[in-house]
Amino acid sequence: MGAVQGNGTPKFYGRTVEESSPPAWPALPRAPKGAPNILLIMTDDVGFGSSSTFGGPVPTTTFDQLAAGGLRYNQFNTAAICSPTRAALLTGRNPQEVGVGYVTNWPTGYDGYNSVIPKSAGTVAQIQVGQTVIQSYTAAPAASAGVNHAPTAGSASVDTKAAGAAFDKSLSEALTAASYPAKADPAKINTVMTVLLLTILVIYVTLVYAPIAAMLVELFPTRIRYTSMSLPYHIGNGWFGGFLPTTSFAIVAATGDIYSGLWYPIVIAAATLVIGLIFVRETKDVDIYARD
Repeated sequence: MGAVQGNGTPKFYGRTVEESSPPAWPALPRAPKGAPNILLIMTDDVGFGSSSTFGGPVPTTTFDQLAAGGLRYNQFNTAAICSPTRAALLTGRNPQEVGVGYVTNWPTGYDGYNSVIPKSAGTVAQIQVGQTVIQSYTAAPAASAGVNHAPTAGSASVDTKAAGAAFDKSLSEALTAASYPAKADPAKINTVMTVLLLTILVIYVTLVYAPIAAMLVELFPTRIRYTSMSLPYHIGNGWFGGFLPTTSFAIVAATGDIYSGLWYPIVIAAATLVIGLIFVRETKDVDIYARD
C-alpha cells in the first residue's frame, strides 16, 4: 500500500518492517523567514513572586538554569484572572484594551471592563472551509472623537471596514468554491419527503427511548438506577446526543464534505452496539434485588 510521507516523498507498507519505508514524521513548524525573535510569556494569577527564580515557592527549574547562566526575563506580563488571560492570548493585546479587564460574567459599563471584544481587535482564530484556511484580521481603528481604543504599539492603523469586507469576501468565495449554497432554495425542497423523514426520525427516537426505561428496570435495582446510573445515562444523552449537531457540523466544516458528519452518529451507534453485546449481561432469572 502506498502513501505519502510527511516530507512529501512516497512511502510504502509491506508485510514486514524490512519491506516498508522507514518511519518519517512531518517537518516541525518553523518561523517564516524574517519573523521577529520574540518569546511571549503570559501567566495567569501569578507574577514575579511565584517563580523560584525570583524567590517564589513554585519550582521553575528551566528559568533557574537560565538565571544561573546570567539570563533573567524581567519583563513579565501577567493577567491576574482567567478571562483577561484568554482575551490577551486571543488578541495579542492587553486585556483592558479589548474590554476584558475582569471576568466576563461580571461585566461593567466602564471602558476596558465591558466584556465585549471590539471588532477592531481581531483574534488569532481561523476559519477552514475544506482545504481553504482563512485567517482572522487585526485592525486598529484610526483615532477619532469618542474612540477610546488606541492602536497597539508598533501596529499600523488599518481600515477596519475594508479589512472586514475583505474577510467576508474571502469567506464567501471559499463557501462558493466548496459548493455551499447561500441559502436554501424553497423550490428545491421536497416538503412531503422532508416531513416524512422527520416523522421517521421521531419514530426512531421513540423506538430507542421506549425500551430504555424497561431495560434499566431489568438491569439495575432502584438504588443503583437512580444514583450511579444517572450520570452515564445523562452523559450519553447530553454529550453524545446533545452535541451531535454541533460535532457533525464541525466535521462537515473541517472536511468540506456535507456527508462526512454522518460518520459521527454511525461510529457512536456501532460503538454502543459492541459495548452492549460485550458488557451488558442477561438478567433473566436473576434476582437483581438479592443484595439490596
